[in-house]
Amino acid sequence: MRLMNRSCPNQNNISSRARANEFLEKGNISFDNKLHCFTIKGTSGVLRVVTLFPKESCSCPSNGECYHLLAVRLSIGMTEKTTKFYISQFDHF
Repeated sequence: MRLMNRSCPNQNNISSRARANEFLEKGNISFDNKLHCFTIKGTSGVLRVVTLFPKESCSCPSNGECYHLLAVRLSIGMTEKTTKFYISQFDHF
């Protein structure tokens, strides 16, 4: 049985969490200190821009929460969607 991933219809055989972990393992996430945003190289090779604060957003065409957002949150130690932010979360960038 295949699970549908609504944020990526052409990648329907893998969960959002698994895809986010795949991005973490490949190291496809970077932080732009001047623009205060993250960039993540998507599965199609296109760079996506992700912001977490003050509002979460991603430049991908997903209608809901995408795996790009999840990957960025996981990369800084945020396991759940949260509104609390601690500057120490960015120490490793």
